[in-house]
Amino acid sequence: MTGAGVLFVLLAAVVELFKVAIWVLIFVVIAQAILSWVAPDGPLAGLLNAMTFPFLRPLRRFIPPLGGTLDLTPLILIVVLQLILILPVTWLERSLVTLLR
Repeated sequence: MTGAGVLFVLLAAVVELFKVAIWVLIFVVIAQAILSWVAPDGPLAGLLNAMTFPFLRPLRRFIPPLGGTLDLTPLILIVVLQLILILPVTWLERSLVTLLR
């Protein structure tokens, strides 16, 4: 493998790792939202809350719960994460392929 080939594989692996991390966060947010309705004091609640709250906290500063109880910030975070997957990550993948062709 040439130096450019190794660089391409390394950069492609970093991009894929970033994509996987975003997908894991999406699934954790969904699991946390469902668990907050079904079993808010369950054994996984603390772990899922600790994983999601750093991402939800900035959104909660600007978006109050509807009716005092319905928190839409998990849904908004999932939409933002999907947009990150669609726009910048796809652009980064295409740029990487064109750059190292």
